[in-house]
Amino acid sequence: MCQLTIHNNYDQDLAVKLYDVKNPKVCLRFVYIGAKNSATIMELAPGNLTMKYTLGTEWDDANMMFKHDRANFESDEILKLDEIETKTETSDGVRAERRYSVLEFTFNAQGGKGNTTISPIDDKEFQSK
Repeated sequence: MCQLTIHNNYDQDLAVKLYDVKNPKVCLRFVYIGAKNSATIMELAPGNLTMKYTLGTEWDDANMMFKHDRANFESDEILKLDEIETKTETSDGVRAERRYSVLEFTFNAQGGKGNTTISPIDDKEFQSK
């Protein structure tokens, strides 16, 4: 299966939600990433995903939002997760091999060298399922 690693270079924690482009109302995965840390999301099915995230301080479990210094964003890019099958002829016959996408996204503070562009969204848009 595919995997996605997210690097949080902010001084604040992040909470990230992944959605299938075909069904953007259902959150497929949710991950919390501490400041200056990374997380790898394993076993993602091939497909096209969008990503929303919020950053801030003092996480509120009941409301699934940060209490202070909160900002919400959505990635402007579609995450394309692919499964590619190749077949190779060998002396023992045909060998099939599957390869899956392995992606990395880096979010940096103060417009650093991250590898995705983002757009601000409001609290309601982040909290929607």
